Amino acid sequence: MAKQTSGKSSVVASADPMIRSNQPHAVASKPNGKSPVPSFNELEVLLFKDVSLGPHEAELRFRLIHFWEARIPIKKTLIGLEMIPIDEEGTVIQGFVPPGRIKKYLPDLRQGCLYRLFNFYGSKSKAVFRVAFGSVTVSFSHNSELKVLESSPVPFIEDRFRFHPYEEFESNCDLRGDLYDVVGHLKVVNGQALSIRPFVDEAEVAMTRRMLVHVQTYEGPVMKLYLWDQAAMDFCSKFNSSESTPTVVLVTTVNPKRLGGTLALTSMSSSCVCRDNLL
Repeated sequence: MAKQTSGKSSVVASADPMIRSNQPHAVASKPNGKSPVPSFNELEVLLFKDVSLGPHEAELRFRLIHFWEARIPIKKTLIGLEMIPIDEEGTVIQGFVPPGRIKKYLPDLRQGCLYRLFNFYGSKSKAVFRVAFGSVTVSFSHNSELKVLESSPVPFIEDRFRFHPYEEFESNCDLRGDLYDVVGHLKVVNGQALSIRPFVDEAEVAMTRRMLVHVQTYEGPVMKLYLWDQAAMDFCSKFNSSESTPTVVLVTTVNPKRLGGTLALTSMSSSCVCRDNLL
């Protein structure tokens, strides 16, 4: 695993990089014989850092960290399927599947699995609520093909977190820019202190689809963390299934906002309560 703390990152990289050929690609003819097309197995393998704007007849190899439906707030209109993949160098990029292509790819998507993506389009990353650094998003195009990577000569790390101190949450408050991950000690869960194990009513959470917890980051003040929808359900399930009272929580891609004059963190549709990190 590679983590980023206080804006600094530590990436686990392979000492045995993937071998790439600089020779001209082999091609296969289309059935009508009019024009040749590259064979998937002969396409150039790109790293995320090499992805530029525009169409690419190339291959990407990555681990899928997380994916979710992106919807317009209030109206809940489906925008598409967004994802966070990570490549062999530990670089994270944002991925996007347009709504008309979701049915083609969704059945094969599994969190944590390795994939090969052939042919894609490099589109400009959105300016608000960014879940990854970089100015390019990998978009699935009309001729994209996604296959499971059965075996890999190099390891892919499982995740990469973007941790920042309280001061950076404060400075980015209400800017609707980068979404950072937060890890902290639990202090209060739905108004109940942890001196005695709190009772979390799953039926109530399922109905309201929200939870409020208080967390304290390292050497920082206590902050309110509002969990909505799936993040609230996941927290509730993990909290109640823990044998001992959980004291630490890790939630990804939270949005810093000022509510009632006080800095608070809110979960987004991209947020998840990480597995094995509710301790």
